[in-house]
Amino acid sequence: MKDNYKKRVAAANKKNRKKFLKIPFAERMILIPQCLRNSKKCRAKESGPFFICADCGACKIKKIREKASRLGYKKIYILKGGKIIPSLFEKDKPLAVIGVACEWEGFLGQKICGEFKIPVQFFPLSRDGCADTDVGTDAFLKFIEE
Repeated sequence: MKDNYKKRVAAANKKNRKKFLKIPFAERMILIPQCLRNSKKCRAKESGPFFICADCGACKIKKIREKASRLGYKKIYILKGGKIIPSLFEKDKPLAVIGVACEWEGFLGQKICGEFKIPVQFFPLSRDGCADTDVGTDAFLKFIEE
């Protein structure tokens, strides 16, 4: 089943790629799952459906946020779950989205973006699960530069 989602998100990435690349960084949003935080050391503050990063450096999110900020990304959210995504889209009105997640959540996120007609690029976690996941930082930082 996992391979099925992997193929579907890869196909959606390919389909959306050209349109996505035309959108400037200032109109793009990055959605990061809370599971990427270091559950034992993270000092992020909960704020309703997401976390506010404390830039403590206990996980890779600080590095991602710093790079995205230097590039001029519109918003970066650390989400507790995907149910908040539609209201974030209505509030922030991004023209493009990068989502980091496991294949299943990436598939669901791509569906939501499709409903809003927002080109999305999905980047898979290198280790998934519901806590203390991982992402290939160097590859992801290069990915958000495009």
